[in-house]
Amino acid sequence: MVVIVLVRLGYILYRGQNPALLVSPQYIDGYLFPLVITALISMFMHSRSFLLGWREAVVQTERLQKEMAQAEAETLRQQLDPHFMFNALNALTSLVEEEPQLAVRFIRQLSQVYRYVLDARGREVVPLADEMEFAKAYLFLQRIRYGEALQAELPDPDSVPPNLMVPPLSLQLLLENALKHNVALQQQPLHIGFELNLPARQLTLRNTLRPRRLSPEETSGLGLRNLQARYAFLTRQPLLIQPTATEFVVTLPLLEIG
Repeated sequence: MVVIVLVRLGYILYRGQNPALLVSPQYIDGYLFPLVITALISMFMHSRSFLLGWREAVVQTERLQKEMAQAEAETLRQQLDPHFMFNALNALTSLVEEEPQLAVRFIRQLSQVYRYVLDARGREVVPLADEMEFAKAYLFLQRIRYGEALQAELPDPDSVPPNLMVPPLSLQLLLENALKHNVALQQQPLHIGFELNLPARQLTLRNTLRPRRLSPEETSGLGLRNLQARYAFLTRQPLLIQPTATEFVVTLPLLEIG
């Protein structure tokens, strides 16, 4: 619209006429119709752009909700998998006979794992401190199973500011991924370590890389892809996967609330 007015004004000045003619009925009739058409086209283009952006946002939200539901269902399925329960009950049987006090603690940690998985369903983010407490319980169960073949370290949950968040079950997914894809032997333990970088708002997991042979179905990478998609929805900071010759490294951005 401005271009049309300027062109008209330039034409008037070029002919040496009074600029006041620009607002006279003679000239208004000449550029009023183009102005109206331009305004309508502009409104249409802006409305179309807005609707396309809104539709894309809706589709992305629906896709994320579907992926989150799939990830939660997959995690819950793994936790309730008969093999997982069989291994837990088998370990518990040995503990009841040999170390009754440790067996009581095992039962409590197992209950905590199941309760957390159920409580976390449907939540976009959870406090990092809560996630670490859950990871501690999960690692306790796995240490009973693997013994000295598993060496894992977690930061103290009490050292984590309460406003730092992560997607629920993200630490369990990384731990499960490390245990599933690597060989763990007493002679060659699987080392898993977490590094908490508060200034950078990052949590990094490192595990020794000693791949085991798995079927194509077991190596689909669905869990990590779902976690990446959830982070893409929640923040512009990406989840980083940086394998080296000797380690598998994953860095989680920490989301800050408040």
